[in-house]
Amino acid sequence: PIREVLYHISTSDFVIGYDGMWHHICQLFFKPTLLLSGEVISFKTSPGACVVSNGKEHNYIDFIKNLHLDKYDKLYYKAKKYENILKGKL
Repeated sequence: PIREVLYHISTSDFVIGYDGMWHHICQLFFKPTLLLSGEVISFKTSPGACVVSNGKEHNYIDFIKNLHLDKYDKLYYKAKKYENILKGKL
């Protein structure tokens, strides 16, 4: 159910997901988000997420396996930057 998904997003520290509707919801909650996508457009349409593709240069499986403090800081920084941009426009 949608209520349960919204609860888990709002109470999570960060979110890992694929390119779709829910990652936009995560951005509206200003949650640090790791977006798994091979689509170039995801880099433009998801300014609050850290977009990782599964190519030679950016392997998301390695990114997730090595997810520790410095990479979490990168996710948090992008979410906070996006929040500040949106709040500045209101």
